[in-house]
Amino acid sequence: MSFPLLFSRAHWFGLLLASSLMLLALLWPFFNGQGPAVEATASASVVPLPLVAVRPDAAAPNLVSRAIPDASTGPQQHTIVSGDTLQAIFQHYEISASTLTALMQADEEILALDVLYPGNRLLLDKTADGRLQRLTLELDPGRILHYEQDAEGHFSYAWEPTELDWQARLFRGEISGSFYQSALKAGLSEREAMNIAQILGQQLNFRRDLQAGDKFAVIRGEERNRQTLTGRTRLEAIQLQRGQREYTAFLFSDGNFYDAEGQSLTPAFLRLPSQQPYRISSAFNPARRHPVTGRIAPHNGVDFAMPTGTPVLTTGDGVVTRTGNHPFAGKYIEIEHQGAFKTRYLHLHRILVQRGQQISRGERIALSGNTGRSTGPHLHYELHINGRPVDPMTANIPTASQIPEAQLGDFRDQVEATLAVMTEHANETLVASLFAPREG
Repeated sequence: MSFPLLFSRAHWFGLLLASSLMLLALLWPFFNGQGPAVEATASASVVPLPLVAVRPDAAAPNLVSRAIPDASTGPQQHTIVSGDTLQAIFQHYEISASTLTALMQADEEILALDVLYPGNRLLLDKTADGRLQRLTLELDPGRILHYEQDAEGHFSYAWEPTELDWQARLFRGEISGSFYQSALKAGLSEREAMNIAQILGQQLNFRRDLQAGDKFAVIRGEERNRQTLTGRTRLEAIQLQRGQREYTAFLFSDGNFYDAEGQSLTPAFLRLPSQQPYRISSAFNPARRHPVTGRIAPHNGVDFAMPTGTPVLTTGDGVVTRTGNHPFAGKYIEIEHQGAFKTRYLHLHRILVQRGQQISRGERIALSGNTGRSTGPHLHYELHINGRPVDPMTANIPTASQIPEAQLGDFRDQVEATLAVMTEHANETLVASLFAPREG
């Protein structure tokens, strides 16, 4: 059987010649020395990365990956993002677990490192051999905290001095629906709306008494550090017009709220956080020697020697702002009260409230315990006024009384000036802060 001849010999010769020329063109750079040079250039600029096998069900890491800067160029900086933990951060920057333990020991009295918020910034200053020498925590532009390690490996803390002042902003609104929604529409925060209802709650029922068209005005103080807002605010004055009746509240220099006549609107505080008195095992002492470490460390509260399981009562109306479990302070609760007051309850056995919950004076919030670093069952109780810890056994706590006669004249002058500001200016106008709280 024969097949037809598709190409002549001339055609086959031409096809073979063309293929040879194409092959020579492809190989010519290598014969000319260009191929190895290109390969060398690429290998000098690209470093192969190791392959990492990731299981499909692997949990996401709790720390956003960051390159570790050279410690010799200055402190390493880390900005907190959602999901960060201090343990993961220290592992990332190659700082030992023992250093973290020593740091948390120093943090027991202030609880600044227990809960980190997105936007907080850490500066880690290490020695040439990689030891953490100083940790700086920037909570906001007005609160910068330094932890310094000594030669024995112990940390101490100190707040950076700042020049803080207050500006004030006026918010005006009209009731349309609930007061809560009307306050948010005017520019106030959720917490401020809740605090206003709590401050005036003894004078009227916000759910039942208010009607559409009722008007309100609020002066909010805004803290600054050299003209930069820190994010901290406070209520300074409240005016609510319900028909022909007016309800007012004014913050005075003692941290309490009063009506226009000088009668207290801040409910009285309990002196003790328990139903019965218990022996004080350790008093408030800014220069106390710690019973476990033997080192000089401030004791910012009072320790009551109460058995585990004893009901713990809140000493005033307020809102639960923090609950946690610190390795040294144990389980704890923090409550913000009206005006300039805040309380803390440490070493608890069981927490009975949750963050954001409104509580009333005398309400049971926890059971006392022996958690964290402790020499025995007890309750550690703190009272803070204007951001500073004070002795809860001797401090001037709200007593539901009136402004002293000697200060009543100054208070009435402030009320008159404040009402003029609240009447004359438009919504969100910046005004001068009229009430500067005194320290302690």
